[in-house]
Amino acid sequence: MTLFNDSEISRKELRKLVDFLPYPIIVWDRKPSLDKCLFYNKKFSSQIGYSLKEAPCKDALLELLYPQGEYRSVVLTSWKSRRRRLKEASRNL
Repeated sequence: MTLFNDSEISRKELRKLVDFLPYPIIVWDRKPSLDKCLFYNKKFSSQIGYSLKEAPCKDALLELLYPQGEYRSVVLTSWKSRRRRLKEASRNL
């Protein structure tokens, strides 16, 4: 979902909204060549314990959260499978 180019919501407004939520949330820039974290909400930083400087992209965050490469691969495979199933389910709504 693209939010900043053609949308009525600005990055600043999105950040305020996401910071208000009681769940850890990451907002990503999902350009094909770069999976950059735009920001973490306050709950993410307090519960997960990493800052944007420590983990500026998906790969850096995953290395911190799952230091063992084999297990990290298992987690990623599971996430991709769930995401694919959610996309398929949403098409049927």
